[in-house]
Formats: sequence, structure tokens, C-alpha cells
Amino acid sequence: MMQVVEVPPIPPLPQAPHVPTGMPEEAIVAIVLITVTAVIGAVWMFTPLIKAWARRIEGKGADPELRQDVDDVRREMEGLRHELLETQERLDFAERLLSQRREAERLPAPGPTDR
Repeated sequence: MMQVVEVPPIPPLPQAPHVPTGMPEEAIVAIVLITVTAVIGAVWMFTPLIKAWARRIEGKGADPELRQDVDDVRREMEGLRHELLETQERLDFAERLLSQRREAERLPAPGPTDR
């Protein structure tokens, strides 16, 4: 006959000590709230800047009176540039006259017997 040998059951493994593997739930909630608040604040803060930038790209941002003022200033600047160029030309002419006069003073006067 056969004898049946009973095998004792395997004892359960000792339970490992609890080691936290992640952040506490409160910290995760706090990080999410801070991130959402920062994003909303940034969008709220930069919305006027983004809208102005978009209007400028579309060409709709300029007030007609402001555009007229800018055009007037540009015309005035062109006039001032023209006057400056004329003044520079006159200064160059005066410098040439003065240098010719000084050259004439440096040269000896031709005499009757220079041979």
C-alpha cells in the first residue's frame, strides 16, 4: 500500500515593512492647485499683451489719428534730413574755399625775375 506523506503547508512570507513609494496625496493636490493657479494667472496677465500683438499683426491696432501723427512726424523728419544735407554741403563748400585761400597764401607771389 501506499503511504501518503503529508506535506506541511508553506508558511506565509513575513510582510515587508511599509515603505512610502510616492508623495502624500495632500502634496499632489497642492502641486496641482498651484500649477493650475499659475497657468490661469499667466493667461490673465498676458491676455492684453497677446491681444495687442494679434491686432498689430492684423494691422488693426493703430488709431487713425495716431497714424496721422506718425506720418506728420515722418514728413518733418524728411524735411530736417534735407536741411541737414544742405547744411553739410554748404559747410563742405566753405571748407574748400578756406583751404584754397590758405594754399594761395602759402605759395610765394610770382615775381618779375623768377628765372
